[in-house]
Amino acid sequence: MLLLDVTPLALGIETLGGSVSVVIPRNTTIPTRAEEAFTTSVDGQTTVVLHVVQGERELAKECRSLARFELRGIPPMPAGVPEIKVTFWIDADGLLRVEATERRTAAAASIICKSARGRHEAEITRMVEGAPPEGGIECS
Repeated sequence: MLLLDVTPLALGIETLGGSVSVVIPRNTTIPTRAEEAFTTSVDGQTTVVLHVVQGERELAKECRSLARFELRGIPPMPAGVPEIKVTFWIDADGLLRVEATERRTAAAASIICKSARGRHEAEITRMVEGAPPEGGIECS
């Protein structure tokens, strides 16, 4: 029997209105890489706050917050015009790197997250079923 490491819970980005856009679905084999395109919601917006979350709920506030970081240096443009590529990488050790890049200007920002401790099956089940998460994540 071949055992593969997988992501126990979905990983995504909080979007306008507090919903979650899943970038890496639950049970994806690692190592893995995935990307999704986003844009701004306000005319002239020069900074975007990216909130990385883990969980199976539709609302970010009901998921585990992993990290927040800012993409700065976006030229002022009408809402919806900037093209922001967000890429998630998970290596074989479970290290998560998230990078955001505005395609026209190459403005970029990134963050690396690692689990502060392993997840037990009961904890994953609680998160899937919607119970509040416990524990924490280290990010740098």
